[in-house]
Amino acid sequence: MRGRLRLKKRFSARVVASFRDYFGFEEHPTWIRMPRAEETEHVMLLGDPGTGKSQTIHHFLLQIAARRPAEAVVIYDPACEFIKRHYNPKRGDTILNPLDKRSPYWSPAVEIRALTDKKLLAESFLPGKSDANQASTSGFFLKASRAIFGRMLEFKPTPAQMVAWLRSADAIDMIVDGTEHAHLIPKNAHGQRAGVLGVLSDLGETLRLLPERDDCVAEISLSEWAAQRRGWIFITSTMDTREALRPLQAVFINVLMKRLMSVSAEWGQAHPCWVIVDEVHSLHRLPALYETQTEGRKYGLKLVQGTQGKTQYEEYYDRLAKAMLAAPKLKLFFRCGESETARWISDTIGEYEVEKPKIGTTASVEDKGRDAINYSTVTEHRQAVSKEEIMSLPDLHGYWKYGDVVVPFRLPLAPVRIGARGYVAREMKPSEINLPIPKQEPGREAHEATSQQNAGRDTKQDASGTARPGRKKKSAPAPKRGKRDTSQHEHLITENGRELAGTLGVNIGEDSYTDGNDQRTSPEADIAMTPETGRAALESSEVDPELEASQVQY
Repeated sequence: MRGRLRLKKRFSARVVASFRDYFGFEEHPTWIRMPRAEETEHVMLLGDPGTGKSQTIHHFLLQIAARRPAEAVVIYDPACEFIKRHYNPKRGDTILNPLDKRSPYWSPAVEIRALTDKKLLAESFLPGKSDANQASTSGFFLKASRAIFGRMLEFKPTPAQMVAWLRSADAIDMIVDGTEHAHLIPKNAHGQRAGVLGVLSDLGETLRLLPERDDCVAEISLSEWAAQRRGWIFITSTMDTREALRPLQAVFINVLMKRLMSVSAEWGQAHPCWVIVDEVHSLHRLPALYETQTEGRKYGLKLVQGTQGKTQYEEYYDRLAKAMLAAPKLKLFFRCGESETARWISDTIGEYEVEKPKIGTTASVEDKGRDAINYSTVTEHRQAVSKEEIMSLPDLHGYWKYGDVVVPFRLPLAPVRIGARGYVAREMKPSEINLPIPKQEPGREAHEATSQQNAGRDTKQDASGTARPGRKKKSAPAPKRGKRDTSQHEHLITENGRELAGTLGVNIGEDSYTDGNDQRTSPEADIAMTPETGRAALESSEVDPELEASQVQY
C-alpha cells in the first residue's frame, strides 16, 4: 500500500532520467550576459506588476555589489523592497527619506553653487509638462513661480524659513522687490497674482516634510556625493507616504542625474554609477531623464528603468516617449495585458521572413495550345512573437532583446534575504502633532452681531414680500486720537515691521532694522525695507480694530 499512492512518472521521463543518471548529465542554467563595456547603453524593463521586474533588479544588485572596484548605485525604492535586502551601512549607504530617522539633513540651498543652479532646483521642484504642450496661462504661472522660487534660493534659506516665506504674500513681495520678478505678481493684477502665488503655495507642503538640522545625525549634499560616487543611495517611501513624498523623490533623482553628468567624461567613465528607477512612471515627469538616456553614457551612467507600459510614458513625456523607449539597447519584456502595449512589444521584437513556393498553372483552350506550369517563391513577413504570446506569458518568463538578438528566458528567484529594516519612523515634534488653534480677534463676535443688526435695519420688507433698501445713515465720526493712542499706533507699526523683517532674516544682521525711516538692508541681502514697502506690507497685516478705527482721521 505504501507505493501505490505515489504518483508514477511517465515511461519516457523515466528513460530520460535514467539516461542522465547513467552518463552524469545535469541541468545547469545558462546566464544571458550583457557586455560590461556596453552597460552604459542602458536597460529597459517592461511588464505588468508581479511578472519579474523586481526580481531582475535583485539579480542586478547582487552582481553590482560583488564587483571590484565598487560601483555607486542610486536606486528608487518606493516600497522599501530593495533596502531590506541590500542596505549596507559599512559600505557608506545613504537613505533619502525625510520621514525616516536614518535619513540625513538636506536642504535645496545646499545645492546652490552658482546662479545657474537655482534654475535646476526650480525646475526640479516645479517640473510641469513640456513647454510645447502647455497652455499660455498655465505656462506663464509655472515659469513665474520658478523665477520667484529661484530668487528665494539666492538667500540660501533653510526649509523652515522657506515655508515661512511661502505663508506670507508680503514676504514674497519683499523678496522680489527691486528685481525684474516684481512685475510677475503686481497687486493690481489680482488673477495673475493669485495664480502665481497658488502654484508657489504647493511647495510649502513639500518643503514642510524636510527635517531640521538638529533632528538629523548627519547631512548630505547631492552635488558632493555625485562628485565622489561612493556608496549607494536608497530613495525610499512606504505605501501610505508615497504620494506625499513623490515630489521630493523626483527632486532627489532629477538633481542627482544632473550632477552625475556635471563631472568630466573621463573621470565619469572610470567611476561608473548605476541609476535604477523601478516604476519610473510613478514619479511623473523627470526633466533630466531624457538627457540621461541620450547623453548619460558619456559620463559613466548606467540607467535601469522599469515601467508597466508605454502609455504611462506617453502621458508624461508626450512626443519624447517613442525616442525614450527605443533608446535602451537591452530590453527585457515580460507579460503585458494591455493590447496596445503588447502589440508595440511584438513590433519592437521584430519580424522574420518566410519563403513559400508558389506554383502557377496555365491551361490553353486551343487544340494546338500548350499548358504551362510556373514555379516561383513568395516572401512573407511574420511576427517573431505575436501579441497573444506576450499577453499570455507566465510569471518570471520573458524575452531578452539585445540589438537584433531575441532570446526567450526564464528567471529564477534571487537568493536574497532581509538584513535591514525598511523604514524607521522619525519622531515628530509636539508642535507638529498639536497644531496651534487660530486666535480669534477681540470683539469680533460683537462686531459681527452689530453688522447683522445694521444689515437687517437697512433692509425693509414691504407688503408684497419684496425687499427694498432703506435710507443710508451717516456714519458717526471717529473719535479723536489722543497722544497716547498715537504713540501706541506708531509702536504697533514698528513691531509689525520688525516681525516682517524677521521673517526675511536670512543673511541680514540683527541691527539692520531701525525704528525710524532708515532702510533695513545689507549688501548681501539685496532686499530693502523702504517706507513704501513697509506700508504696503502693513496694509494686509492684522491690526487692532480700535487702532484701525482711530486711523481714519489721518
